[in-house]
Amino acid sequence: MIYLLLSIFFSTSLLVIFKFFEKYRVNNLYGIIFNYLTAASTGFLFAGSTPSVNALQSAWFPFALITGTIFISLFFVIALSSQQNGLAITSVSNKMSLVIPVIAAAFLYGDDLNALLIIGIVLAIAGVLFTALKKNTTQTSKSSFAWLFPVVIFLGSGTSDTLLKYTEQKHLQGVSQSLFSAYLFGTAAFIGLFIFLYQLFIRKNPLQSKDILGGICLGVPNYFSIHFLLLAFQESSWDSSVLIPVNNIGIVVASAAVGLVFYRERYSLLNWMGLCMSIAAILLIAVS
Repeated sequence: MIYLLLSIFFSTSLLVIFKFFEKYRVNNLYGIIFNYLTAASTGFLFAGSTPSVNALQSAWFPFALITGTIFISLFFVIALSSQQNGLAITSVSNKMSLVIPVIAAAFLYGDDLNALLIIGIVLAIAGVLFTALKKNTTQTSKSSFAWLFPVVIFLGSGTSDTLLKYTEQKHLQGVSQSLFSAYLFGTAAFIGLFIFLYQLFIRKNPLQSKDILGGICLGVPNYFSIHFLLLAFQESSWDSSVLIPVNNIGIVVASAAVGLVFYRERYSLLNWMGLCMSIAAILLIAVS
C-alpha cells in the first residue's frame, strides 16, 4: 500500500510543480526537456546501468522511441492545461485515458467487454467532456483553445499507455522494468535535446537557471511516479485491473483537493458532474 500511496503523491506533485512553473515564469519547454534529462539520469542511476548502443537493436527500442516522443509532446500539453484549466480537469483527462488501453486490450488480447465495462467507458468519455467545458473563456487565442487540451491529453495518454502495455506483453520478457523506464525517459530527453538546441541557437530563446532548476524539480518525481507504481504492481496482492483504477482515483481526488485548498480553483456544476462521472467510471471499470 505504501508504494501505491507514494505513486499517487508523486503523480499529483507533477501538476502542482507545473503551477509553480506558471508562478515563477519557468519556460515550460526548457523545464520539460530538463525534466526528462533528470528522469532518465535518475532511472539509469537506480537501474545501476549506463546507456548502451546495444539497446538500439532491441525489439522494444522502437516502442520506447515512439512512446518517448508522445511523452514529451504530451507533457507540454499537460503543463498548459494545468495552468489554464486547473489541476482536477487536467488530472481527470489524463487518468480517464485508461479506457483506451481497456478497449485496445479487447482487440489485441481478447479481453472481455462486459456491460459494466462498457458503461464505465461511456461514463469516462462523458466525464472528460464535462470536465473540459469552461463557463467563461477569454477571446485570446491562447485561452480559446484551452478546452482542447483535456481531449489531447485523453487521447495521447491512452495511446502511450496502450503502447506501454503492448511492449510489456510482447517485448520485455527478462528485461528490467527500471532499465526500460530509463530508456523511455532517455528517448524523450534525446528528442528534447534537439528542440532545446533549436530554441537556444536558432530562435535565440535564452535559458535561465530557474528553467534548469524547475526541470530537475519536475524530473525526480516524474521518475518516481512510475518507479513506485511498478513496485506496487510487484508487491501488491491486487490485480493490475484493480490497482490501476485505484491509483487513478487517488490521483484525481488528490489533484482536485489540492486545487481547491491551495489554489482556490473554482469549477462549474458541469465540471463537478464530470469529476463524479470520472470517479464512477473508474470504479465500474475496476469492478467489471
